[in-house]
Amino acid sequence: MRALPIPTQDRTLAELLLAGCCGPAHLTAIADRARVVARQSAPRSGAGSPEAPDIPGSLDPEAATCAVLARDAALAAWEADPLDAARAARVSPELAGASERGTDGLRAVLAAVAGTAAPAGAREYAALAATRDADAVRGCLDRELARTPGNLFWLRQTVAHGLYQGEFDRVLAALRGARGADPAPAVVPLLDRLAGEAMLMAGDPEAARFLLQQSLDFLPLPATLERLAEAGRRCGDRDAALAALRAALNARPWNVSATLAAHDLARGTDRALCAPPGRGVVLFYTWNKAEDLDRALAAVFAAELYGARVVVLDNGSTDATPDVLAAWAARCGERLSVLRLPVNVGAPAARNWLLSLKEVRSADWAAYMDDDALVEPDWLGRLGAAVRAYPAAGAWGARVVDGARPHVFQSADLFLFDPPGPGSGAGRGGAREGLRNDADPEQRLFRVGGLHAQVLDVGQFRHLRPCASVTGCVHLFKASVLLENGGFDVRFSPSQYDDLDHDLRLCLAGRVPVFQGHAAVRHGKRTGAAGVPGGPGDAGALGNMFKLQAKHTPETVARIRETVFRAALEDYAAKVAALGSGPSGQGRG
Repeated sequence: MRALPIPTQDRTLAELLLAGCCGPAHLTAIADRARVVARQSAPRSGAGSPEAPDIPGSLDPEAATCAVLARDAALAAWEADPLDAARAARVSPELAGASERGTDGLRAVLAAVAGTAAPAGAREYAALAATRDADAVRGCLDRELARTPGNLFWLRQTVAHGLYQGEFDRVLAALRGARGADPAPAVVPLLDRLAGEAMLMAGDPEAARFLLQQSLDFLPLPATLERLAEAGRRCGDRDAALAALRAALNARPWNVSATLAAHDLARGTDRALCAPPGRGVVLFYTWNKAEDLDRALAAVFAAELYGARVVVLDNGSTDATPDVLAAWAARCGERLSVLRLPVNVGAPAARNWLLSLKEVRSADWAAYMDDDALVEPDWLGRLGAAVRAYPAAGAWGARVVDGARPHVFQSADLFLFDPPGPGSGAGRGGAREGLRNDADPEQRLFRVGGLHAQVLDVGQFRHLRPCASVTGCVHLFKASVLLENGGFDVRFSPSQYDDLDHDLRLCLAGRVPVFQGHAAVRHGKRTGAAGVPGGPGDAGALGNMFKLQAKHTPETVARIRETVFRAALEDYAAKVAALGSGPSGQGRG
């Protein structure tokens, strides 16, 4: 398989690529930046001038590479949302000079999608969708699609809303209705592709494989190959999964996400389990979440803990939490310790209180857990494997998904980017995953990326690697590093961003956190609830983002970003080399 090193001649483009290659908005940003770099690198006169930089054969190698990347990333952005008429229209001119195999069929489907005009009521629907009233949105879409089942605008909205809500039967019915409405033949493979995604998210990878392969037979898109690889992996057919990833990378060797997934699949990293070294403790702090805590403790005690003890700090709860903890203490004996505070001191202080305990300070490692986090039986072994792979890291964290809808991401590997310009509207991009980025751009030093908020889970984050931050929902640390780093900053009380701040301080100390995407944690807090402007916790989250921005200087942010960039870049380069080191580019395992 082909996997290319990150082109580092332009730092902005390199950072965008290294963060991952998924999500329509992020892929569009990659395309836009590559186009700028191509123009800057193009000759000043004659063919291939800055006014016409998209003819690769007329450019020098650097400009030609970026011109191809710009065209390819724009196409990938459309593939990520294939019923988007605006993106389809944008891609069509990009293909004007292309002559690759299958381009004619691609032009036909792009033309069919691009020809979809926004119907009457589209603007009113956008206003309704902004309210996040799921029932009202569902009713509107069902009415409109019943009137015009073949309308691609309403089909796109229905599929997006239905998939996000986990209403897979509704999505599949809408797609069947569109097929029955006699669509343009070129569009049919897209309907199969979307149905395959729905079945993958619904937990039927065999059905997904059939539909995705059917789509590929008529429309060979690299994005469909990536989804086929994930379906194969979930079916246990690792050879087929790797073959699909190899084909996707042959088409798009710049795809960092596919490269990372292929490496971990080829090397067995996705299956690795290992006890964290030494003696450890699992730490909870809780406040008035008796039912959630009961479920979280049940999941933890059902898992392999490798002899670790569990400590729970009751942060002044006034509900049934004391009764829940008493029942678990009677059941678990010395495996569980319980502390109770008279008042809620907030998350950072609670974390520090636990860190002050003798049994924690003398441990080799400590894992902080949210009281509504549901771990899988092998969660600690997977984090232990991450520790073994990256022993010098400062923290190790997992892929976090919505408790009720596990195909919806809440957090993955996070990176820092430049803040958006004033009036760009990009500041609210982190709201869905709880990362409020909408501080005044003039007072901001960085933006926390959130690629996971642009996509639903079809395998995009199945990788293990360094990053700027991992979520505090499940956070594993060496106890000695926790003590060296000074604990958690109580200025971020009662909650929000104390974990992010701690990770950024680890980066300053040269201990870059590591994301273990092969460990999944279901988080009870429903994605999006806290991110609604004016909603619960909104003011506190926004205030703490101001504090986080103000805490750092341009110099410290630059140091953090450089440290993380170098760590992630070196890790990626090593994996590219490993993929090419064995037969058929599969590595030596």
